[in-house]
Amino acid sequence: MKTRGTALIYDEEMTKYKLLWIEVPERLTVSHEALVKSGLADRCVSVPVREATDADILLVHSEEYLEAVKKTPYMTLEDLKEFTLQYGDVYFHPNIYHCAKLAAGAALQLVDSVMTGKVRNGMALVRPPGHHSMRSAANGFCVFNNVAIAAQYAKQKYGVKRVLIVDWDVHHGQGVQYCFEDDPSVLYFSWHRYEHQKFWPNLRESDYDSVGKEKGAGFNINVPWNKVGMKNGDYLSVFCHVLLPVAYEFCPDLVLVCAGFDSAIGDPELPTSDISTKRLKLAEEEEERLEKVEEEESAEEEAWPEPPKRVAPPIRTALLLPDDVACPDGCKRFSSSDDPNPAIVNKLRETFLKDGDDSDTLNTLSCLTALVDNMAKNEICSGLALVRDVSMAMMCVVQHAAAALSNRKTLLVQFSNKQSEEHECKYSIPVCLKKGCRDVSGFTQAVLGLLLPLAYEYDPSLVLLLRMPDSGLCDGVWQQLTGLLQGLAQGHTLVLMQEDEKACVAPTASSLLGDPAPSLGQLHAPLPEDAEALERLRHRLQTDWKLLQTAVSDLQEEGKNAINAPMLPSGTDIHPEDTLMEENAERIMLDPTSRENLKFKDLLKVVLIDWINSELEEDRIIVKDLEEDCYDGQVLQKLFEKLSGRKLNVAEVTQSEIGQKQKLQTVLEAVNELLRPHGWTIEWSVDSIHSKNLVAIVYLLVALAMHFQAPIRLPEHVSVQVVIVKKREGILQTALVTKELTSTTEMMMGRFERDAFDTLLDHAPDKLNVVKTSLITFVNKHLNKLNLEVTELESQFADGVYLVLLMGLLEDYFVPLYNFFLTPENFEQKVHNVQFAFELMQDGGLKKPKARPEGIL
Repeated sequence: MKTRGTALIYDEEMTKYKLLWIEVPERLTVSHEALVKSGLADRCVSVPVREATDADILLVHSEEYLEAVKKTPYMTLEDLKEFTLQYGDVYFHPNIYHCAKLAAGAALQLVDSVMTGKVRNGMALVRPPGHHSMRSAANGFCVFNNVAIAAQYAKQKYGVKRVLIVDWDVHHGQGVQYCFEDDPSVLYFSWHRYEHQKFWPNLRESDYDSVGKEKGAGFNINVPWNKVGMKNGDYLSVFCHVLLPVAYEFCPDLVLVCAGFDSAIGDPELPTSDISTKRLKLAEEEEERLEKVEEEESAEEEAWPEPPKRVAPPIRTALLLPDDVACPDGCKRFSSSDDPNPAIVNKLRETFLKDGDDSDTLNTLSCLTALVDNMAKNEICSGLALVRDVSMAMMCVVQHAAAALSNRKTLLVQFSNKQSEEHECKYSIPVCLKKGCRDVSGFTQAVLGLLLPLAYEYDPSLVLLLRMPDSGLCDGVWQQLTGLLQGLAQGHTLVLMQEDEKACVAPTASSLLGDPAPSLGQLHAPLPEDAEALERLRHRLQTDWKLLQTAVSDLQEEGKNAINAPMLPSGTDIHPEDTLMEENAERIMLDPTSRENLKFKDLLKVVLIDWINSELEEDRIIVKDLEEDCYDGQVLQKLFEKLSGRKLNVAEVTQSEIGQKQKLQTVLEAVNELLRPHGWTIEWSVDSIHSKNLVAIVYLLVALAMHFQAPIRLPEHVSVQVVIVKKREGILQTALVTKELTSTTEMMMGRFERDAFDTLLDHAPDKLNVVKTSLITFVNKHLNKLNLEVTELESQFADGVYLVLLMGLLEDYFVPLYNFFLTPENFEQKVHNVQFAFELMQDGGLKKPKARPEGIL
C-alpha cells in the first residue's frame, strides 16, 4: 500500500517562553490556528513531539556548549543576562532549553515518520528556530540547529546518502552552512536578504561565491538578494533556473525545508526595514513589552493579508476510461450524471464527426467537456482520459475551454518524437531534442529551464497534458513531469492518452493523486547541441517571457569602469564586490599571480597555518584558510591570548559585522601596544583584516611569530604584488606595488636567541651529514644495550619507538610497554609515541621541542 498523508507536529509546550521582540509564541500559535481554521490540520496525521536526547544534539553541537545550555533553567536573571552576552543576537529564558529540545525532537519525529513510511511528507511547527545556531554558540534566536540535527540523524539512523536542505528564511542560515560546508552528502541552498553584506548576519560568506570547502565545494548555494521587495517572479526564477536543476542532478534521498516566517508576503521586515530583527532583549524590559506587543498586533493586522480561500475539491482525481480498464485505487471513474447539452453535442458532431456518426466517439468527447466543466467548478481537481484519438480529444478540450469557460487560459503541453510543423511564436513553442524525449537529461533541462518558467508566467486555469503514442517518455520521467505541472492551475491538470497506453494509467493516476514519482537517478550533462539549442530558444523568447531571463542586463557602471580602468595591470581580475567603493576610497588587494608564488604558498600553509594549528591545538581550533578563518577576530584573539598569556575582555562568539570589528579592535590594540615599542611598523588595521586582506593578515602573523620567537623557520625574501585601487571621479584607478613580507633570517630573528641548528642551516648546510653521523653514533651507544642499531635517523625515528626507548635509557628507567605502541600500526599510534617521547623529555627538564609530533612522522 502506498504511503499517503502529511504529518503535522505541534505542541503548545514550545510556546511557553516569551521573547520580548519578534520571535514570540504567536509565530507558532497563529500559524497553527490558521491550519485549524482552514481545515488543513484535520486532514493531516498528528504526530506527537518528543525531546531530543543528548546524543541527538551532539550530532551537531559540542559537548561543552550543550552542558552550558543545560544550566540555563537554574540561572538567575543576572546569570542569564551574562550568559546571553557570550553569544550574538540571542536571548535566553529559563524555559528555552526545554523548548529547544522539543524543537529539535519534533524535527527528528518528522524524519522518523517520513523515513519509516508512516507519512509521505510533513511539517513541524517549532520554536525556537535553529538555522543560525552553530556548533558551540547560540545565535539569532536559535539555540540548537534543528534542521542540521535532523540531517545528521537521517544519515546516521537511516543511512541516507544525500540530503537537500532548502532554506528560504529572509536571513542566511549560516549555522547550517558552517555545519555542512565540507560535506558533499548535504546540499544546502539558501536564498536570503543580503544587501551587499549590510543585512544581518552581515557575513561575507553569505554571498553567492561561498560554495563550500574541500570535498563540499559546490554543495553550498547562496542566493543573496541585494535589493529588497523581491516578488514571486524573483523566487520562481531562482527556483526554476537554479534550485530545481541542481536538486535533480544531486538526486537527494531526503529534502528538508527551513520555512522562515519572515520571508513571506506581509512581513514588515521584508520590504523596508533597514535594521536587523535579531536583537538582544532581556527580561528586564517587561514594562515595555505590553506596549510593543499591542503595536505589533496592530501592525500585524495591517501587514498580513487574509490569504485567498482554497476549498479542496470533493474528488481528487477522476478518470474517463473504457469499461475494460480498471480504475486505480484512490481515483473515481467519471461518468456525467447530467444529460449532455444538445447544443454542445451538435457542435461536437459538426466539428469532429462530419464523415460519420460514431456514437462512442461522440460520447467520449461529450464526457470530456463535462469533465472540464466539473474541474472548472472545482468539483474535481485533476483528470485522466484514455481516448482513441488524442489529437481530436485535445482539439475538443481546447475549443470547449475557450468557448464555454470565459476568462480562463489553458496550457497545452504535448510530447512527441516527431518534428513539429508549427511555427514558433509567443504562444506556440516547439522544442526539439537530438534524441527526443528519450534523453532524460536534455528533457529535464527543457522542462525546468523553459516549460516551468513559461507556465508559471502564463498562469493557466487548466493544464492539458498530452502523451502521444510516439513520445518515447519512460514512466519515471512522465510521473516527474505530471507532478511538477500540478503546481499550476491549483492542480487542475487533465491528461489525455491513447487507448492502447493502458499500462500508463496506474503510474499517471498515482502522480495525479500526489504520490511521489520514482527517482530519475543522478543525471549527466545534456548533449552539448541540445544545451546550445535550448539556450538559443530561451534567449529568443525572453523578450516576451520575463521568467526566462537569467542574466542581469543593467550591470553597474562602476563594474564597467573597473574593466576599462586606465591603470589596471594586464591579467588582474577585480571581484565585482570590490568595485562598490565610495568616492576617494582606497582598497588594497593581492594580485592573483602572487598566490601561485611557491615561497608565498609555503609561508602560508607550511609555516603560518601549521604554527597556528599547533599553538591552538588545545582549543580544538583548526585553521584551513587564513582569509576565511582570521577575519572575524576569533582565531587572532585565541592566538594572542595563548602567546602573551593575557586574557582579553571580548565576547567569545560574534557574528554581526559590528561585533566582529569590535573584537578585532580590542585584539589589534593589544597587539599594537605590545609591538610598537619594539619598532614594528603597523601594516594592518581593523578594516583590512575584516575585509580579508591577506597581505595585512600575513604581516600581522609574521610579526607575532617573530616577536614571540615561534618555533618555526620563516622562508626568506617572500614578496608579493598587490593592486592598490583608488576611486577618483567615478573611475577605478589601479597601481601594482611590490610588498616584502619577510627579509633575511638575521634581520627577522637577529634580536632573539637562536640555537646552533639555526646557525648550521643558515651558514653550513653542507655539514649536516657530519652532524647526522655524530647523532647516529650517540644514539647507538645507548640503543645497542637493547641490541638495536640505527642507520637512518629519518626513517627509524619516525614512529617514535626508538625515541621513547632512548629517553628511558638516558634517564635510566624502564618505560612500561603499556604507555606506548611498540609496533605502531597506524598514523595515530605513531603520533602518540612521539608525543609521549616529548612528554618524557619535558619531565627530564628539557624545553618543549619546537617540532610537532606530526612533523616528525
